[in-house]
Amino acid sequence: MERIPVKKKYYSLFNSLLKKVSSEQSIEIDYLTKILEGEGYVKEMIYESIYFLISQDFFEIVESKKKFGKIKIKLRCQPEIYLETEEIPAAYPKLILNLPPYNVFGMQSELKQADVKYFNMKEEFRKLFLDAKKSIYICSPFLQLSGFKDFINILSSKAKEGVDIKIVARQIDKNDHENRYRDIKEIYQRFREKNANVEIRNYHYQKTGLESSTHAKLIVCDHKYAYIGSGEFRGPSFEKNLEMGLVVEGEIADQIGIIFEKLFSVSREVKFE
Repeated sequence: MERIPVKKKYYSLFNSLLKKVSSEQSIEIDYLTKILEGEGYVKEMIYESIYFLISQDFFEIVESKKKFGKIKIKLRCQPEIYLETEEIPAAYPKLILNLPPYNVFGMQSELKQADVKYFNMKEEFRKLFLDAKKSIYICSPFLQLSGFKDFINILSSKAKEGVDIKIVARQIDKNDHENRYRDIKEIYQRFREKNANVEIRNYHYQKTGLESSTHAKLIVCDHKYAYIGSGEFRGPSFEKNLEMGLVVEGEIADQIGIIFEKLFSVSREVKFE
């Protein structure tokens, strides 16, 4: 039986999840979430835990849907849950992957046989956001609502706790070539509907015969942890593509944070009317 080290705040949730899923032939994620919310667990933590258990092949998707909450799952393999001790530090840098869902291209079994240690991209993005205390910086050049909507509740909650949320994207002004103003405006409005503050700026230079934009994909939290890689907040990054990156800590994360702040300072404000 495979063992999973779990932080104290997740220990009872993991056990409740495994117990409830194992007692059903299959169960819809939204239905499961409502049951657990009734027991006092937070939706974001429930989703985060389910994502992890799916990514590690303990939960199997029985019926796939576009909306995560409508997916039906069942228990594939029963792990043993134990409390992670303070003495075991997280190993950084962390290798982050998003693997295509198609078996022929997915590589999951091959990587497992090769004993490659990697973490699921969407799950690690959630962890970074949930652990942030002071600031969350995001540079996502091709930011899309379809790839960002699952994180808006977490980020809105963090913003209301006083966490500084800053985002840089490209070609999001109405006057930009092939702009994505409407999609980004929808993201901005969803924050405002939750009375949460977010600053979104546009890094895109455009002049006759010359055009330049950011292509960097990164997340920085508290200047302590940073993700840098190919994956970003757009639908294909989570649903179709092979994406790869690293989560780093310490001085290099601080330096990435400084780079983001310089990038943000020279980016242009966008008025979402």
